[in-house]
Amino acid sequence: MTVCAAFGALVAVTLTAHRPALAWEWDTAPLLAGVLLWGLWLPARRRVLAVPDESSFRGAVISRWDYDTHHDDPYTDVTHYCCSIEDPATRKAWSFEVDQWRRPMFSREANPELKDRFRVGDVVDVHCSPRRRKIHQISVVEAVSRTD
Repeated sequence: MTVCAAFGALVAVTLTAHRPALAWEWDTAPLLAGVLLWGLWLPARRRVLAVPDESSFRGAVISRWDYDTHHDDPYTDVTHYCCSIEDPATRKAWSFEVDQWRRPMFSREANPELKDRFRVGDVVDVHCSPRRRKIHQISVVEAVSRTD
């Protein structure tokens, strides 16, 4: 895509510019800019592709948190329940949004089922897409004590 944009810019400059003394600089500048952008984009793309597209593993919940977002149309608050799960085979941890709880704005309602669904220390089976940070299926295999 960058190469096509650079080629289009090169053609536009060639057709519309009046020829200054150093015309080759005007002709090659868009091409060099395209090559530079391509050189910056390619390593970033490689890092994205290094993250697995699909993964299944049994791991442990190493942290959990929630945060709220506010929407004006309609007037609602959404609580996002998230957790970080470590894959012991690769020694990497992935973080995911597990659930959402929608409620009218300014209400302090809570959903204890979602809040306590996963706790730090739970062992879970996960089928997910780490690249897209989406969980397809998650189930608790071994839960820590829920008596508080």
